[in-house]
Amino acid sequence: MRSYDALIHEMSELIDIPLKLGERGQVVIEVDGTLVIHLEHLIQSNEIRIATLLITLPPDVVRERVLESTLRANSLPSASQGTFAFSSKRSALVLFKQWPVELLNGEMLCDILEEFILKGKEWIFALEEGRTEPIGFHQRQGDTPGGLFGL
Repeated sequence: MRSYDALIHEMSELIDIPLKLGERGQVVIEVDGTLVIHLEHLIQSNEIRIATLLITLPPDVVRERVLESTLRANSLPSASQGTFAFSSKRSALVLFKQWPVELLNGEMLCDILEEFILKGKEWIFALEEGRTEPIGFHQRQGDTPGGLFGL
């Protein structure tokens, strides 16, 4: 069984960035001054959680529209790259992903992290430009119905 510490160490070597575990085993990675990625070990389920706060949402109709878009995004196949949530404590849009530690190696974690970062940046860029979702969001999903029972 692979340990969380070994997984983080292996990823650290692959990305050539020294990663240091915090007091609770968390790792924080800043990406291009855009995202702050938090990785933590969920001991009870032996999973790794990757999470980031994307952007603060104002308490108005824009927030509602953005949350509607992210709910649609959560029901699509691309949700495997990360799930959206809303932090009422911080009034912010959150992107997160969880994965069993024993199924990962350093290279797989790097790949998952890369997809996660790309998705986060894409949504931040759209929101900063005043859109509620990335350009072409609906077209990229193709004809495959998403959502519960394809609805």
